[in-house]
Amino acid sequence: MTNRINTSRILRRLVAGLAAALLATFAAASSARADEPTGTIAGTITNNGIPVPDASIFVSAADGSFGESGMTDWIGRYTVSNLPVAGSPYRVSVEAPGHPKQYAHGKADLESATLFPVTADGVTTVDESLLPTGTIIGRFTDPAGNGVSAWVGAYGSQGVPTGATADGDGNYSISVLPGTYRVGFNYGNTQQYAYGTFSWSQASLFAVAAGETVTVNDVRLETGTIAGRLTNADGTPAAGISVQAEGDTSYGFGATDDSGAYRIEDLVPGAYRVYFRLPSGAQQWAPQALTRTQAQSFDVAGGGTVTLDEQLVPLGSIAGRFTDANGAPFPNVSVMVDSDNVEGNITTTTDAAGTYRIDGVPAADYRVRFYDWQTNLDQYAHGKRSREAADPITVRADQTTTVDDQRLPTGTIRVTAKDSLTGAAVDNFYVQVGEQIVSTTTGAVLLSDIAIGTHTVRGGGDDHFLPGNGPEVTVTAGQQAEVELALQPYGKISTTVVDRATGAPVGDACVYAQKVSTFVVELGCGGQSDSTGAVTLRVRDSGSYNVFVMPERGSPYGGQWVGPTGGTGTQAAATRVTVAPGVTTSLAPVRLDPVGRISGTVTGTSGDPVRHGIVSLVGPSVLLGSDTYHWPVAEDGSYTVDQLGPYRWPLLFAADNHPLQWSGGVGNRLTARLVPVHAGGTTDFDYRMKAGAKLRIGLPDANGAGRVVVRNAVTADPVGVAGNISPDVSIPVIGTQRVKVEITGVPPQWYGGTDFASATPVWIPRSGTVTITFPAN
Repeated sequence: MTNRINTSRILRRLVAGLAAALLATFAAASSARADEPTGTIAGTITNNGIPVPDASIFVSAADGSFGESGMTDWIGRYTVSNLPVAGSPYRVSVEAPGHPKQYAHGKADLESATLFPVTADGVTTVDESLLPTGTIIGRFTDPAGNGVSAWVGAYGSQGVPTGATADGDGNYSISVLPGTYRVGFNYGNTQQYAYGTFSWSQASLFAVAAGETVTVNDVRLETGTIAGRLTNADGTPAAGISVQAEGDTSYGFGATDDSGAYRIEDLVPGAYRVYFRLPSGAQQWAPQALTRTQAQSFDVAGGGTVTLDEQLVPLGSIAGRFTDANGAPFPNVSVMVDSDNVEGNITTTTDAAGTYRIDGVPAADYRVRFYDWQTNLDQYAHGKRSREAADPITVRADQTTTVDDQRLPTGTIRVTAKDSLTGAAVDNFYVQVGEQIVSTTTGAVLLSDIAIGTHTVRGGGDDHFLPGNGPEVTVTAGQQAEVELALQPYGKISTTVVDRATGAPVGDACVYAQKVSTFVVELGCGGQSDSTGAVTLRVRDSGSYNVFVMPERGSPYGGQWVGPTGGTGTQAAATRVTVAPGVTTSLAPVRLDPVGRISGTVTGTSGDPVRHGIVSLVGPSVLLGSDTYHWPVAEDGSYTVDQLGPYRWPLLFAADNHPLQWSGGVGNRLTARLVPVHAGGTTDFDYRMKAGAKLRIGLPDANGAGRVVVRNAVTADPVGVAGNISPDVSIPVIGTQRVKVEITGVPPQWYGGTDFASATPVWIPRSGTVTITFPAN
C-alpha cells in the first residue's frame, strides 16, 4: 500500500524503458553483426594509483546501436571484446563499488565522455582513474527523533540519482562526484526532499566539493491515508481488487482483502481521485463513475485519513468464439473490448478452441476487436474492418453477452512500382497495408491474408517515396488484386565533410537540408558523414535549401551553416542549394573549423538566476522532433554551449514563466542579436529574460488532443507551445512580432486559414494581453 511522487515515477519509468530499449537494440545488433569485424577495449581502473577490483565497465557505441559490459579483476584489469568496428567510436563508463558512475576520461556525464575508436582485431587501451569524490551524510528521522529506514538519493544535473539506504537508525552516507545536488528520501515509495518538502522545485541545493563532507539531516513529513471497503453490487465483499489513488503530485495503490477492506498509506497531502481496477481490466472511479472526468476529488491531509467506501456498478460478461474463414478454431487471437463511456484495458486471448470469456465488465455499450499481427488479422465484430463500422455490443448486469465472429475472407495484393518521372520500373521498395509491411529487391511484393474490402496501399524506398496517402485497392475473396505505385524520386544533395586546415575527412557529422528560412531538427540526423566524410541527403520537395552541419558532441570541430566560402552561424548567410526530383546536386566540400564555446548566466525579469531553462539553436519540439542542440541552464543560471563553429550565432532562451525569445529579446530568429564564437575560446554572454505579452486563445471545441503552437509569422519557428488544450489557453509570447497560431493534429488547424501561408497574422505588442478565438465547428 504505497505511493510515489511523480518525479520519481517518471524517472524510474524512463530509466527502465531506456534500459529495456537499449538491451533489445544491443541484442539485435549483436546477432546482426556476428560475422562483422570486431575489436577490443581493455584497460585498468585505479583509484589514487591503487587497482580497483569488481568495477562494472560498460562500453556503448556513440550512435546507441551497440553495447557490451565487463568487470575488473582483482588487480583492476578489464577486457570488453566483440565490439563491431562498424559501431565505432565508443564511450566507456565505470561504476566502482561505493563510487558514483563516471565516464572515461575523467568525465561525470555521457555527453562530455571521450570517444574511443576500435579497429578490426585490435585492442584500444582505455585506462581510467576514479575521480575524487565528496560525501553527503545525514540522518533521517520521524518527528519523535526515531530513525527511519529509507532509500536516500543525491540528484545531480544528470537526473539519475546516486544513493544509499539509510540504516535502522536513519543514518546514511552517499559518495558523490563534485557538484550540486538535491537530496531525496524515499520511504514506502513516497519521496520527499531536504529540507522538509515534497516539491522538487522547492528542494534545497547542496554544493559538494572533492574531499568535502556535507551533512543533510531531515525529518519525515506527515502523510495521509485513504481507506475504506469495496462491495459488489449485491453488497457482498469485493475481494482481490486493486485500488489506486491518483493525485496531481503523487499516487498510491493498494488492494482489497477478503472482507473488501483496503488502505492506501503514505499519500502526499493533496487532492486525489480513486479508482478500482476490475478483473476484466475496466476501471471504476469513486463514486461509481466509469471515467476519470466523472470522478470526485478527495482532499487528503497530512496525518489524516479519508474514509471512502464504494460499491461496484452492475457487472456483466462478454464471451464467444472466434474461427477462421473455414469455421475452424482460431487460437491466440487478442480480444480487445472498449467503450466511449468506460475506461480501462479490457482484453483477453482466445484459447485452443477459439473461445474466450471476460467477466466483470460494467454494463455499457462496447466495440469488440479481434487482432493477431502474425496473421495480419484486424477486424471488429461482426465482420467489420473498422471501429466506426463495428456493431455496438451491449453488456447488461448479471448477464453474459455472446459475441462470436469469423475471420473475414481474404485475398492477396501484388504490388509493383515505377518511377513517376521516367516510368522505369523500381525494383527496391517496401509496401505497407494496414500493419503488414513487406519489402522487395526484385520489383514485386505479394501481400497475403488481406481482408476483403478496400485498403490503402503505402510504400517507398531508399531512393523514392510515395506522395500523398497512396492508392486504394479493393480485395476480393480468394482473388489477387494488382497495384502499381508511382514512386517519386528524392532530390539529393551530396557533399563531403572535411577538416578546413588539413582536408582530412570528418566522419559522424550530422548534416541537414533545411528549406530557406526554416530550421527544424527532426529525430535523428538528416544524414551522417561516413569515414570518408561523404554524405548524401534525401529531399522530398523541390526548391531552395540551406545545409546545416553539426559534428558529434565532444568533437574538436564546431557546427555551421554552410556558406559560400566557409561556415557561418546564420541561416540567412548560408549558401542556397537548388534541389529537383531525381537529381543529385553536388555541394562543395564542407570545411569544418575548430569548436568554440559560449558561456554565461541567464537571469529572469527579476534579475535572479532562472531555473529549468535551456539555451538552444533551434525551436522546441512540436511533434516528434528531438531536443538536439539544446543546452541546459544549471540551477545557478549558468549555461555553456559547446558545439559551435567560430562564427556569429543567434541563441534561443527558454525558462519557466518566461516567453521563448531569441538573443536580443526578439521572436524572429533572423533579426536576433548575434553572439560571436572564437575557435578554441569561450565567449561570455549573460542574458536577462524579457517579460513579453500574453496570447490568450479561445478554443470552443477543445478536446485535450494536440498542442497549441504559436509560430513567428516570418520564420515559422515556434515561439510558444502549450501541451494541454483546454477551452482557454494562455501562452507567454515575446512582444513586437507577428505570429500565426496552429493546433496540431491530423489535419492541423490554423487560426484564420488552412495552412501556415494562409493563416491570419496576429500582432503581439511589447506587453499586455492579446485575445483570439478559434471558430466553433
